[in-house]
Amino acid sequence: ANGADIINLSFVGADLDPFLALAINDAYAAGILVVAAAGNDLLDLDESPVYPACLQHVLTVGGVDSQNHLALFTSQGEAAGGSNYGTACIDIVAPAKDIFSLGVYEPSKTHPVTGVRLDDYYLGGWSGTSFASPIIAGAAAYPREDVSGLNFLPRHFTLDVDLLHALCKHSIEQGQVFLF
Repeated sequence: ANGADIINLSFVGADLDPFLALAINDAYAAGILVVAAAGNDLLDLDESPVYPACLQHVLTVGGVDSQNHLALFTSQGEAAGGSNYGTACIDIVAPAKDIFSLGVYEPSKTHPVTGVRLDDYYLGGWSGTSFASPIIAGAAAYPREDVSGLNFLPRHFTLDVDLLHALCKHSIEQGQVFLF
């Protein structure tokens, strides 16, 4: 794993890849945390598992909105799915709707699908569990780092256990991470 302590996987597929499963098992055996997005098809993963989200030794992240409800997504005003859910695969949830992030800056071009001009350095409104999983991967990395003297970083790391039975697979360990 080239020295990695945590690997984030922001992709989902319906088919199980045995090589990916082997790589995840090897990472786990080496003490590496693998974090994966749950997917955005509004699927019950108990009935329709996806991968790598439903593999053993993966911390799977579902998505919620600003009200801690299952994140539902729209595209050009039309319903376009939502965070996958289910008790068998989801371990934790994180914000997955209207995420502000870096954008592609190329003012002479437009996005090929949305037609939005690429003239902003930062863009808001991104949604999906591919944005939720790196939030958790980053939160998991935080206590591993020596942050003495860096007072601009969050000072507290807590796991606040919310009863999100429909989203999480382990009733004792479920919850959301709050950094402040």
